Amino acid sequence: MHNIDTNAKTDIYDKFIKSFNKKINKLKNLGIDYTSSVLESFVLDNIKYLKELDISIIHGDFHPGNIIVNDDRICFIDLDVCKNDFAWIDLSTNACNLDYPKFYTILINEYFNNSIPDNFWIIYNLYGSLYCLDYILYCNRMGNKTLEDGVTVVNKFLDYSDEFSSLKPRWFDNSKILRKEK
Repeated sequence: MHNIDTNAKTDIYDKFIKSFNKKINKLKNLGIDYTSSVLESFVLDNIKYLKELDISIIHGDFHPGNIIVNDDRICFIDLDVCKNDFAWIDLSTNACNLDYPKFYTILINEYFNNSIPDNFWIIYNLYGSLYCLDYILYCNRMGNKTLEDGVTVVNKFLDYSDEFSSLKPRWFDNSKILRKEK
């Protein structure tokens, strides 16, 4: 899916910064006094990596529940948020929700043929930061969630990288990947 040339022109940098600022402002306007200077500093220091990224078709909600196997063929389902965007968003945004670490460890390794580019982890953390802000807003509007739930996810995300002192999160564990011998 990510190899399909779309000829689309999307400014990933501009789109990201608008979304990030919108979420920060929404938190402030709602009177939610949670901002993370660590999160904001990381984004401001690393946003430059989003400039001039290639655009492709992305799934938009890529996780194990949206994959089915039919007659030994892998099929993607739930394509209602499929769009033109930067390919690594599919790997980043759902991985940072921390629900399926083994799945995303294998997926990321296989996607990059076990040679993960250094800047992937920067992108992962940028989109993880955006995800964290969005999750706090999500918790604010859901009856079964609290702001503390949102803050817990942010803290867990930051803890996995020791507040960005390590770009690769601790949940990503290459050592436990088992390969089938041919």
